[in-house]
Amino acid sequence: MFQSLTFKLYKFSLLLLCFMSMYAWFLWKLNILVIALAFIATIIFILQNKDKVTNSAVMLIPLFLLLIFELYTVRDNEAQAYFSAIIRTFVIGSVLFLNLDSKKQLLNFLTKSIAILLAISMLAWIAFLLGMPLPHHYIEYQQGKYSYENYYLFLYNLNMQEIFLPRYSAIFPEPGNLALITTVFIIANKFNFRKWPVMILFLATLFSFSLAGYVLVTLSLFLYLIIISKHSIRNFIIFSTVIVAFVVFFINFQDGQNPVNLLIFERLKFEDGNIAGYNRTTFIFDEFYKRFTHSLDVILGMGPKAFASIYGAFGKGTAGLKVFIVMHGILGLLFLLALYSTLFFKYPSKLGLIMLVTYMLCFYQNTYPLAEIVIIPYILSLPLFLLPEDKKVWKK
Repeated sequence: MFQSLTFKLYKFSLLLLCFMSMYAWFLWKLNILVIALAFIATIIFILQNKDKVTNSAVMLIPLFLLLIFELYTVRDNEAQAYFSAIIRTFVIGSVLFLNLDSKKQLLNFLTKSIAILLAISMLAWIAFLLGMPLPHHYIEYQQGKYSYENYYLFLYNLNMQEIFLPRYSAIFPEPGNLALITTVFIIANKFNFRKWPVMILFLATLFSFSLAGYVLVTLSLFLYLIIISKHSIRNFIIFSTVIVAFVVFFINFQDGQNPVNLLIFERLKFEDGNIAGYNRTTFIFDEFYKRFTHSLDVILGMGPKAFASIYGAFGKGTAGLKVFIVMHGILGLLFLLALYSTLFFKYPSKLGLIMLVTYMLCFYQNTYPLAEIVIIPYILSLPLFLLPEDKKVWKK
């Protein structure tokens, strides 16, 4: 009985940690508390559930890479940041050593929990779009850099330009944050749209109107149908036909004055040699990046604290791989590739390769390699991809 309770506490603490890592609004001021809870819950879980933990020496390599990477990304911060990095390494590291059955249960729990929250949130969002009055209040994030009307189950971004209709981001600051979460969990669950949690994740991706989300889900699903299936040519023809029909329909529907065309397809057009919808960096930052990459600082990066001190000069919306390189340099990029590649080669599979490729594309747009909500489903799913479909994964 006590063992069961400690496992539930462990899973719940990881869920909170995952939400915190992607900036869920209700945890903005509770980072220390969430990390402490996860740390304590992990210790209790390991001590009381030794049968759920393996002692595989092979996993010490990715654990070491994880620790080095975590410490490297906070190298110019205060001692508190180092302490937090070590604790988070311990918590994430515990997931590495879970046995297969526990990994199944944890992935199932995280998927269902996120899906239930999103289902309720989307119902509230639809009510909001229909004009129903809902309780809300004004909040700010990152010292007033972002402002929202907080409807508790979702955030309405007051800074985002509204085209046709507002974009859905659930409890997270941006639609891109939501789309990153839904994409990784859709892949982690093997694109099994027959399961209601996966369908909810897919619907949330559609509601977000996130260009990155649409592209990543479409591309990863395309690779899945071509690489995994025994009927690659048939799937290629069917999938391509559906996509072309989808594009043609929305480009012409209401003369293009619809949210899918305005928020997705119009942003895929090339303007001045760049994709119109790629707004992760500003012109000022791009000029700085060119100079930075021609200096020796590009090897180690300038550090996150140093970058934060000049971030305001670049304007809003500066993110992605270029920012990661400025902060952590080529060495940080090598740590990222080494960590994710090592985990993949421990459990190589075709679906794992699709996930790895999708992650690398995700990181180009929003580089969150150490966010728990990104790395934990990656750790959980890779060994499960090697197993045949197991209906018990979805048991209550």
